[in-house]
Amino acid sequence: MDGTRQLRTRAGSARNRACDAVDKRYANTLSRGLDILACFQSGETILANKDFAARLNLDKSTVSRLTYTLAELGYLRQSRARGGYQLGAAVVSMCYPLLSGLNIRQFARSRLQQLANDVRGVATMSIRDHTAMVYIDTARFRCDAGPALDIGTSVPLVAGADGYAWLAQARKSDREAVLNHCRIRYPALAMEHAKSLRQAELDIANLGYCKSRCYLADGGMTISVPMPRPVHGETIVFSVGIKAERKSAEAVEFAGISLLRVVNEVDSRFMGLS
Repeated sequence: MDGTRQLRTRAGSARNRACDAVDKRYANTLSRGLDILACFQSGETILANKDFAARLNLDKSTVSRLTYTLAELGYLRQSRARGGYQLGAAVVSMCYPLLSGLNIRQFARSRLQQLANDVRGVATMSIRDHTAMVYIDTARFRCDAGPALDIGTSVPLVAGADGYAWLAQARKSDREAVLNHCRIRYPALAMEHAKSLRQAELDIANLGYCKSRCYLADGGMTISVPMPRPVHGETIVFSVGIKAERKSAEAVEFAGISLLRVVNEVDSRFMGLS
């Protein structure tokens, strides 16, 4: 299992127990059911009850009740032939209102594709999901242009330029609260990237964009720009990813300037929708 997701699910389970102990309004069973759904990662189509139990440190009887209920509701689909569960169509249906409500995606999509073509790489839009950045739209120059990112792919917030840009744009109180959660959930990553986070704040202030090595592709680079204002309550980050052989200083500057131009255009269009 991917170390990031393993850390995330175990931390989520620990958070559930902590919240249950201090906040009687917290629905621990509901939270555990959502943790079951969050266990799936890219490339995994089938998980068995023993997998959920191991990842969430739950007993098998609890997991069995949760997966049965989720399957009855359509969020999981049982595969008797392969002995496990798949995500059900209800998960997609649940996500659709969020994505369709972010009409900025429709306006920005052609611009994302043009960005990807211009830098010969990958262009993305992302929003924060607790201690990660999750992609809400992506575009690629061609199939070999970089990592195969898709909607829903997530990256730890402290591990790349997408998260750096979000943190640089956030209010101080929000930034510190999120960073504290990141230090608990990803202690090694938070320590490794502390210096890069400080540099990113300076770069955003001086250049308007920040950069980092690409978390999902060895040797590549990610350049990111945050929207200056929230859209529908979300701080959206635009990024481009370029392959190792294309990350010259000139290419990075070109990508940063191109990103800024697109973000300013999108911001002008959606001003006042915070």
